[in-house]
Amino acid sequence: MKEEIPKNFKFCELSLFIANKTLLEITSILFHKSKEFKPISKSDTFRFYLFTLHSTFILEITKLMEIEDERRSNNHFASLQKINKKILNIKGNDYSSKFLNNLKKIELIRQSPIFKKILTLRDSKIAHIDKNKKVKPFEFESFSNREIQELFEILNEIKSILNNCLSVYGGEYYLPTITRTANLLTFFEEYRAFAHSRPVEFWKWKSENYKKSL
Repeated sequence: MKEEIPKNFKFCELSLFIANKTLLEITSILFHKSKEFKPISKSDTFRFYLFTLHSTFILEITKLMEIEDERRSNNHFASLQKINKKILNIKGNDYSSKFLNNLKKIELIRQSPIFKKILTLRDSKIAHIDKNKKVKPFEFESFSNREIQELFEILNEIKSILNNCLSVYGGEYYLPTITRTANLLTFFEEYRAFAHSRPVEFWKWKSENYKKSL
């Protein structure tokens, strides 16, 4: 019978999945090259969407990096430090080198300038904002292109931490690299080009697909 990994690993896995998905979405919207899409990306709908994406990303990353509080064993189920310690308690010497390697990786992430910026954004724009009367809803500082790359590097480090956890159970974790928004914007460009170059065929195709959907 295959040994089961501790249950809170699923919480870590889910937080990383959500953080990765939201960062991919943010990247798709902020750095899409289409001139036609830029006015759409600045609309109220997309500004609200970007705000919720940033909020979600920041909250999921901070959940993963929470310091384990042994006095509150029911807290921080998505903490990497917590799952790392739990697997050490189960596996002992078989996991000790991976445990130390994970501790080093976790601390390097916590001390990185980009993670400190995430904590600042969390405390100033998302959490505890009721204590700051100067905060305006939906006004937030996004990430630069360079910072986006650094954040993806952090996500890859977190993935390696989870893979260290899985190594003593014979598993491996993968992250998706594309989103539905990226696909939508790609096909939006193709549909637009098709509609401009061959309008009769485009409307015929659109009409036929509409009838099929009824």
